Amino acid sequence: MRRAILALLTATALMLTGLIPGPLRVTALGETSVTLNCTDGTSLTLLADADTLAGLTAAVQAMVEYPAGLGCTLVQNPLPLTVFFGNVALAANPNRMVVAGGRWQVSCVDIPPPCDRTCGEGALPSVVARGATRPALASLISAAPATDCLDDSEGCVWVNIAVNLHYTKDGVLEGTLNETMPENQTCTDPVFGPFAVGPSHFTSKPNPGCLFVTVDLANKPQAAVRTTVTQVSGLETIPGSGISRGFGVMEGDLINSSFLDNLNSPSQQTADVDRDHLNARPAADDSACVSSTPPTGSGGTQLNVLRNGNINIYPRP
Repeated sequence: MRRAILALLTATALMLTGLIPGPLRVTALGETSVTLNCTDGTSLTLLADADTLAGLTAAVQAMVEYPAGLGCTLVQNPLPLTVFFGNVALAANPNRMVVAGGRWQVSCVDIPPPCDRTCGEGALPSVVARGATRPALASLISAAPATDCLDDSEGCVWVNIAVNLHYTKDGVLEGTLNETMPENQTCTDPVFGPFAVGPSHFTSKPNPGCLFVTVDLANKPQAAVRTTVTQVSGLETIPGSGISRGFGVMEGDLINSSFLDNLNSPSQQTADVDRDHLNARPAADDSACVSSTPPTGSGGTQLNVLRNGNINIYPRP
């Protein structure tokens, strides 16, 4: 019954948002062939059951509501004739995949101040002019101050995240991991006082990179990811340094992130303990992803709650 309700709600949502034209058609096993097309130039076809389709739809919609410079759409594929004769067509499901969209809150303790020790004695904090280094998709970065810091007495700010990472049929890892701190947000430093942390944005790619999928003790999917920062924009910690104020990264940096899929969709409708979790910049991450064939490593412990949106990790147990 739950799967039937999910299928109906997902079909309605997809038709209203224009992500999938026409009525939702499924195979005899309740699975739908869909293609995920993303603005990073990647495309992936997979077979999705009702739960998978609902989760992917929530992640794609969250990329729109909480933009981080990456967008995706879901398109329904026509079913082969074999399906109408009682056979289920096999789709090219990936061996490992992470698709996520939404926003979370990060503690101001983890955010670099306007000027660190490399500035020199007596240096003053400074801000790069907003019009100088805004992201290419700056029009999507809207003001979103964090007014309900629920978990940290030090204060926190909103971070938007968008992830599309998967292996192709040839075993090549492709996709994008982006994060954005919207403008009009501040933290307070003991020395400099209040300082702006947004707008701040980085784009990262898995070249080189790694994606390791495992399960936690509760048998829920975890993913450890390593990507390379390819573009940084927004406020800088030190003018001309290329180091973002919000995330503390610069082009060429290797960064580790990790994700936990609690198998609930959408995550914002559940209690914190049941929501999807993540560790991503600027928060610390204790996972490990080793570039072997297949990738190995450890899933780590995800401490940060995805407040809005959804995380999808495959394969699922």
